[in-house]
Amino acid sequence: MSSWLRLQGYEKIVDDLDLRDENLGMAVLQHPTTGITFLITVRNSQKPNILIVGKTSCYERNG
Repeated sequence: MSSWLRLQGYEKIVDDLDLRDENLGMAVLQHPTTGITFLITVRNSQKPNILIVGKTSCYERNG
């Protein structure tokens, strides 16, 4: 997923090298013009193994 997003113009702003956890892989990518951000985590020890969170500043936050 991270590689595909980079091909779409997203830039990696945080990766698992910053965290160094053997049970968790993580990358945060952001598109420079749209501001859309994705957080991708892969966990070895829990289910679900993959978590993808997307965030945009286009919509007001409710709640």
